[in-house]
Amino acid sequence: MKLTRFNSLLPLVLFTGTMNVATGADQACDVRQALERAALQLSAGRADAALHALSCVSETEPNNPWLWYYTGAAHLQLGNTYLAIENLARALDLLQESGMSSAGLFDRAGRLHRKAQRSVLQVSLRMGMAYDTNVSFLDDSALREDIIAGEEDGLFESRLTVSFAPIKTRDHSLTFGAEATNTAHFRIDEFDIMATAGFARYAFRLDGASEVSAQYEFDIIDLDNRPYLTRNALTLAWRYEWPRAKQTMRLVDTVVSYGIEDQDFHYRVARDFRQDGLVQSIGVLQRIIWHPVPSVPWECTGRLGYIFSEFDTDGREYDRRSHRAMFDVELPLLNPSQWDEFLIIPDKPAWLAFVYDWEYARYSGSNATERDSRKRRDRTSTYGLTLSQVLSRGQHRDLLVHFHARWTDADSNVRTANEATPFTFDKFVVGVQFEWSW
Repeated sequence: MKLTRFNSLLPLVLFTGTMNVATGADQACDVRQALERAALQLSAGRADAALHALSCVSETEPNNPWLWYYTGAAHLQLGNTYLAIENLARALDLLQESGMSSAGLFDRAGRLHRKAQRSVLQVSLRMGMAYDTNVSFLDDSALREDIIAGEEDGLFESRLTVSFAPIKTRDHSLTFGAEATNTAHFRIDEFDIMATAGFARYAFRLDGASEVSAQYEFDIIDLDNRPYLTRNALTLAWRYEWPRAKQTMRLVDTVVSYGIEDQDFHYRVARDFRQDGLVQSIGVLQRIIWHPVPSVPWECTGRLGYIFSEFDTDGREYDRRSHRAMFDVELPLLNPSQWDEFLIIPDKPAWLAFVYDWEYARYSGSNATERDSRKRRDRTSTYGLTLSQVLSRGQHRDLLVHFHARWTDADSNVRTANEATPFTFDKFVVGVQFEWSW
């Protein structure tokens, strides 16, 4: 969930008593003002300035937990995740030693510490059930009659995801990940899916605002316990982070990418119908943050994207070029009469996500069954809506529930001699899914 509360970094209380307050000879460093300046700099996205403001506090009050909380928050914002974990852990230790483990700062430092840990190592397990009005296997492969069942069915799906970043600093990051997905239908066994995927990503920061990255990923997909597709892909990307500005709507970052992918289908067909080959793509993705109500300290995010792809296959039937546009937005579900509470469970985050995905494919030739020998054109539109609710949140694990609804409308100009339209259909999927994350 992409939610940010503006005042989450502002201090609620400053420690006195066991902490040394700057007076007399220490007036050169006003601890309260230094901490407040650091909080304001962090809220504005200026982590370096926040660390500079904290430098005098580290000399005057080295055992002030607020110092280490803000230092950890600054390093997390800069991308120095392991330093952030170390500093936030020190803040938690100091709070426990001083008997302040029940204070609000302890909870906030704990949440930020958990966030930093999960950006290094995260495990997620999703399990759920869904109902599909038209069972089909829709991915990057071309639409074929044998992957559209035309029948309704229920399904059970589980997905295990693991990611680990052994290097995560301001200038360098290296991340490895793996995912295993299993989809079992109640009746239509031939559409049962077993998929295994993995990736390795390296990113290097060019300057304070730009980053380049290279990512390798692979997918192995089985249908009905038989090998179906293997993919290997390499993606090169450049990302630019826009300066933070106090506006109702602002740009967050822009990503431009180029990808090349090798597809290997594991089923026998006539030569003209082979889909094995290379896919080249170029895309752009823009992320936006929207703050709709100035008096309410919450933000929501949206993304706009476009990808152009060219499929060069070993056969002739499925050579094509495609244009794909995507849009998604996430909105927090807040109590309209109490803006600092969530709508369903007051102290547990809930949000609504909407996704729109449109794709247009133009083929080099006509379909073998096309009666008029026209060049094939396909258009697919997908609308998705997800309601997510956090059920419990612990120090090291969370439990969430997701309610999904998705409608897909596919249209093609292919018409057979008997007036059939095999690639024109729609489908509706609705389901519920539980997620455990560590």
